Amino acid sequence: MLGKLKSLTGIGASGTRAQHEQSAEPFQPDAFEFPPMKPLSPPAAENDDLMRPVYEAVEQDLRSAGLLR
Repeated sequence: MLGKLKSLTGIGASGTRAQHEQSAEPFQPDAFEFPPMKPLSPPAAENDDLMRPVYEAVEQDLRSAGLLR
């Protein structure tokens, strides 16, 4: 239990958290330089009318039967 608490707080066998942070490597500014990200945009809107193919098939059958012009 104490080991888990120490790992979460950053206090290790070397002493306090402040001592641990001082012993860390100095900050390298170029280590966090990443290429810019492309902005994301939503996909194009689509009509989700699921009955459209059914309507088109019925219309085509009615035209082939001569009931529609």
